[in-house]
Amino acid sequence: MIVRARLVRVDAKGAAVGVVEAIAPARDGRERAPAVGATVFARGGWAGELADVAVEHVRRDGTVFGTVVDVITASPSRVDARCPRFLDCGGCDFLHVALDAQHAVKRSRVADALGLPLERVEPVVASPRTDGYRALAKLVVSADRRLGSYRPRTHDVADMQGCLVHAPEAERIVEALRAIVRAPPALDLRYVIVRASLDEGRAVVTLVTRTAEAPGLDAIVAALSAREDVARIAHHVNDDRGDALLGRGGFDVRYDAGPVAERIGAVTQTIEPGAFNQINPLGAAALYAVAVAGADAAGREVAELYAGSGGLSGALLAAGASRVVSVELGAEAVAAARASSSAWPGALEARCGAVEDHLDVLGGAPIVVVNPPRKGLSEIARTAIAEADWERLVYVSCNPDTLARDVSAWPGAIVRVTPVDLFPHTRHVETVLVIERSPTAVAGA
Repeated sequence: MIVRARLVRVDAKGAAVGVVEAIAPARDGRERAPAVGATVFARGGWAGELADVAVEHVRRDGTVFGTVVDVITASPSRVDARCPRFLDCGGCDFLHVALDAQHAVKRSRVADALGLPLERVEPVVASPRTDGYRALAKLVVSADRRLGSYRPRTHDVADMQGCLVHAPEAERIVEALRAIVRAPPALDLRYVIVRASLDEGRAVVTLVTRTAEAPGLDAIVAALSAREDVARIAHHVNDDRGDALLGRGGFDVRYDAGPVAERIGAVTQTIEPGAFNQINPLGAAALYAVAVAGADAAGREVAELYAGSGGLSGALLAAGASRVVSVELGAEAVAAARASSSAWPGALEARCGAVEDHLDVLGGAPIVVVNPPRKGLSEIARTAIAEADWERLVYVSCNPDTLARDVSAWPGAIVRVTPVDLFPHTRHVETVLVIERSPTAVAGA
């Protein structure tokens, strides 16, 4: 079924939202008919457009969900999506829109979530690369041995060959894998993760299988290890029923041609299988620069929660912080942070464990930096931060909604909010927010 809709805004999930103006006749009587005037959420649309939308679902309350199939009146911001798999792989939901319009929506999204006037939110910091920026490629292996990603709301695999946002350093290895995985007579391969270093041009490849025996794995390892741009190959078993790439087990390194490191600004960061690293190294350098400027930690101690592989820890130390005490749950990430800290001997204490078990790091630290996952802080961590005696807090967030929830109960005033476009052509936005308790804080923020 096709409906014609006038689209008026873009929501937090990247869909254009509007109103149904006309309805084409239903193909059969089994389809729930939407109504004129109903709200519509359309992937591939943009504010200000009149478009035909293929209906995929009509909710009980009449709300329509679908995908734009024809644009009658285009937005001035619309551009050629350039990718034949646009909207198929579920990745680049803003690829059809000019970057300045993407940035405007992301800036407004942050302002709306925080309840701030737009002028209180700084312009979006652009990514140095807008194509080929993803040093991390995460791929599903289909039953017929294609490498791709799940189509939205399905378990069908869309091929991602020629992905525009994968860094060439990663995409070259992925392309080689396409041929390699077709060769073994039997194959147990569920996911492939390629983390390339843009600085070195080499990569860590993680092969995720359902079983420890993993038929076909030895042949894949042998073929990949013959490549000069593959430095390390790890095997990970994930037999969980869900869609998570990684399970609860560890990583068996099957091939090792030495450590791999990435340069992010002034920091050299070790890459380990299973460890969190920013997917856009050049964009991460810009993100860390904003966070370091907000922390203003020269000569002072910093408590850092959710530290990942220590990239921001290193940036703080490179900028003159006297000491960083960090907490991170992932053992692989902590190992990477410790390996990267040799440039600042004794200045980084990287603790491994849940943040909630190490909240004593907040005691006495004048500067606090947090960089949690999308779900934000737990109530325990949120309360402990509210009660700690810090002077300045820097929150690096990948979710404006949980950012707004977390900071709403904290003392002090918001003095800086900076969106960073770490994920061009997607709805996602990174935000650096700074809170101060000092007398110079802006009252009423």
